[in-house]
Amino acid sequence: MGVLLRAAKYSHSRRNSTRKEYAKCQSLTTPPSDKANMVIGWDHVLSIAGALKKAGGSWKRRLGLTGPASGWESRAAVCERCHLRVIQCGVSYCGKPFLHQILRTDAIDGCGCPCQEKAKTPGEHCPLDIHNHPANHAKNPCNCKWCNAA
Repeated sequence: MGVLLRAAKYSHSRRNSTRKEYAKCQSLTTPPSDKANMVIGWDHVLSIAGALKKAGGSWKRRLGLTGPASGWESRAAVCERCHLRVIQCGVSYCGKPFLHQILRTDAIDGCGCPCQEKAKTPGEHCPLDIHNHPANHAKNPCNCKWCNAA
């Protein structure tokens, strides 16, 4: 009887320590619920609005309402050789997908667009120049990889 009583005490104390450890781990992994972490800045809103505009153009092309850019195949080939390219779920992206990293520097992180869709969009440009530095789209002509490849 004494052995069973000791085993019951041991399992009870072990269970309590496990609960305490679990609670400690939860407090370390659970983010604080203060309002400072929940604030969305205008830069987030503007980034998401720009992505929605690009996604709308992509849907128009898929529905056949607008056509792809001329020479999009060569643009897509440049993207497929780029060091920023990431493949996720069988889709090639310029950097991490946009919703995985909303705030980004395009020349460092990529823009987050699907490469094929970005290449098909008229008026889009690669964020890098031929030396893998930030492209200057304001120049005439633009010095991005796509404009120099054509």
